[in-house]
Amino acid sequence: MILETIKLALLMRNNTLDFAKFFASFFVIVVHSGSYPEMSPANADLFRAASRWAVPFFFLASGYLMGGGGSIDVGKKLNKLFGILFYSSLLYVPIIYLSANSDITTLFIRVFSFDTLRSGTFFHLWFISALMSGVMLTNYMIKNVKTATGLVIALLLLAGYWLSDIGQAFNIPAERNYMFYVFRSLLGIPLVYMGYLLAKEGLLSKISNAMAWTLFIAGIMLMMLEVPLCQWFIDGYARERQFPLFSVPVAVALLAICANTATKENLISRAGRDFSLGIYLIHPFLLYFIVPWLESKGVKVSTMNLVSAFILSWFIFAIMKKWLPALYGKFNGAGIK
Repeated sequence: MILETIKLALLMRNNTLDFAKFFASFFVIVVHSGSYPEMSPANADLFRAASRWAVPFFFLASGYLMGGGGSIDVGKKLNKLFGILFYSSLLYVPIIYLSANSDITTLFIRVFSFDTLRSGTFFHLWFISALMSGVMLTNYMIKNVKTATGLVIALLLLAGYWLSDIGQAFNIPAERNYMFYVFRSLLGIPLVYMGYLLAKEGLLSKISNAMAWTLFIAGIMLMMLEVPLCQWFIDGYARERQFPLFSVPVAVALLAICANTATKENLISRAGRDFSLGIYLIHPFLLYFIVPWLESKGVKVSTMNLVSAFILSWFIFAIMKKWLPALYGKFNGAGIK
């Protein structure tokens, strides 16, 4: 019993995982910061593709923490996520108003649309809705579905998203690819479930760090290879890929490294623990102002957008935690019952 308690405490206070979350939050911003004209088009595509493991990693980490946390209080988790989605959506109302040329009617239609109900007021908030679905369906599957069946469902959902992502990239079908958005909205289900099983069954302890690092590096290289390979195979120009096949193995490998590597608490791990979610939530708000401001100064460098948004997001949430703790709590689901 004492050993189980210690194991649980270590899982819930995994400084390496917190470090990795901070690292992942940076790579989420990579794909939102521009087209990287300072690089060649091919290198820019590869750089963005190589960062696509970050969102799967956050889903897996959420499931992993659920799997090591004893009983699952689904109601509390969903209430916290809904609160985060609600207050984050409010943050972007001024952006919608400015984007609509200060037209109240357009603002009203946009805010009270089905898209907002489904995934918040801004493009990146789909992650919170998908995480809510992942928590709900993981709870259902672990209580009502055999593990083998659950894994088959998870793999089918991942395959559906991967195939629809390829279709989206190559404009197949020619009309709007609704299946891409459907499978993206469901992405939290397979990944949260897989993260839960990895923790519950203790599977990550069977992966050595050498093997995990090899998979992590090789997986990123394969993610980068998939982009030109698909273009060559389909013989056509591809728009940006959002879900390369090896993004999930890369995320699993990083999670294994986190589970098997002890790290003392440090500045980065504390930042990952306290600010990684906030960085994800606020960075598009900052980019909305940073990008045109830098361009007005003649700076059309996406790397500058990336670094500026990341550092400012970190700084704002650090200030918020110290001086506006109530507001900080709203964006982190603190105090939600």
